[in-house]
Amino acid sequence: MAKKTVANGDFEDKLKELEGLIEQIESGKEGLNTSVEKYAYAQDLATQLEKILKGVKDSVEASDIEKKEDIEEEE
Repeated sequence: MAKKTVANGDFEDKLKELEGLIEQIESGKEGLNTSVEKYAYAQDLATQLEKILKGVKDSVEASDIEKKEDIEEEE
């Protein structure tokens, strides 16, 4: 089975960008329109991060299943 890999830097970069957006929005220094635009973009980043995490979780679970099957075959 081909294993999916996630570029750790990609996740980390998106997470840092999301954290920065949250700080900017919470600071209250931005105008309402700018804050709303940043909020919408932050939601998009959060969705992307969730998809990455789900992919990693699914990959780990699939790997665990394969390992259990291999162990059962050896017994």
